[in-house]
Amino acid sequence: EFQENQIRMVEEGIIHHLQYAMLPKFTSVNRESIRAFANLSAAKENIVPIANSGALTNLIEALQSPDALTRRFAAMTMSNLASCEQNIYRIFYEHGIVPLISILRQVDSSENDMCLQQHAMACLANLTSCHVLQHDLIEF
Repeated sequence: EFQENQIRMVEEGIIHHLQYAMLPKFTSVNRESIRAFANLSAAKENIVPIANSGALTNLIEALQSPDALTRRFAAMTMSNLASCEQNIYRIFYEHGIVPLISILRQVDSSENDMCLQQHAMACLANLTSCHVLQHDLIEF
């Protein structure tokens, strides 16, 4: 995807519509809206607006979805969001660590689960890189 298009879509207000689509009505619609968030969050300019939109709560919930692809796209988005220090605090204080650790504890060895675990680990790696959170993480 073209980064200019990703940035423009966020500027035009797509986040609100994607949040509505994330409501758990249909698994396939939910999954694709989260996949769109993963794609949009690849542009660093979109990382803070996505986190500021309130989507983080739904993304953290999606990490526990029964649908493997939904979990994978949510972990991918969370990993991208965690590349910004401002979002690291939000992920930690909105209880995003437990679902990420749960993903790492899964023992299925399918390729899909390996990608899921890689994104979850990348997110956790970004979280642990934040010096200010070190004390909170240790006490966690």
